[in-house]
Amino acid sequence: MQQKIPAAMLTHRIDGKQAWVKANLEDNDWLYTLDDACRRELSTAVEDMRANALPLLLLTPGLFQFATCHALAMRVRRAFAQGVSFAVVDRLPLDGVSAEEAKALYWLFSSMIARPVARKLDGTMIYDVHDTGMQALPGSGVRPDKTNVDLTFHNDNAYNRTMPEIVGLFCLRQAQSGGLSRAISFQTAHNCLLADYPDLLPRFYRPFPFDRQKEHFDGENPIFSAPMSEYDGAPARAVSALPGQERVRHAR
Repeated sequence: MQQKIPAAMLTHRIDGKQAWVKANLEDNDWLYTLDDACRRELSTAVEDMRANALPLLLLTPGLFQFATCHALAMRVRRAFAQGVSFAVVDRLPLDGVSAEEAKALYWLFSSMIARPVARKLDGTMIYDVHDTGMQALPGSGVRPDKTNVDLTFHNDNAYNRTMPEIVGLFCLRQAQSGGLSRAISFQTAHNCLLADYPDLLPRFYRPFPFDRQKEHFDGENPIFSAPMSEYDGAPARAVSALPGQERVRHAR
């Protein structure tokens, strides 16, 4: 039976920086290195925090002198909005820095890029990713990033409809093995589907069920349904949304 085409579906290719493949990526598209001035600013911030202790959630970039770091953060921000949609920042100065101080530096630099939001229903702002030995069984409330399971390509979302604009990862302790981070372009994925499997594309615009892994209030449905792709009909770019979801909307 022929699939019904959704009322609003992107049916043309997406071109531009965000529709990248590995062959056309250059290091300066995604790799941002902290220069000596930025590293000094961050190291000075650690000294200031030791002299004037504050809880992490009260720390804001405006409390410190971050002129160079702020300029770098804006370049990273532009990579998300106008470039290839991902970036690697190499690297925060961590010699002689405690784990909590390192977390504070991550919080401060990230705050220069975008406003932090809660990672869990309980208000957790910085979420630790590590293998706890548990299993991420359906309905268990255990996220896969608390296990050693190999995660396939996905989008981060707090198991709800509101999507984060940017997702940040900070490697504090490198794993002895594994832990490989990979990235793909949703725009390129759309283009491949359009070219090779156009008959399947409408399915992505119809709801899929998602297990919320107990990230919901009492009495709420533990499963919600949402399409993997949405399109508002305007000139488009694809933006990551729900887990595994491609949201296509007007470019900003």
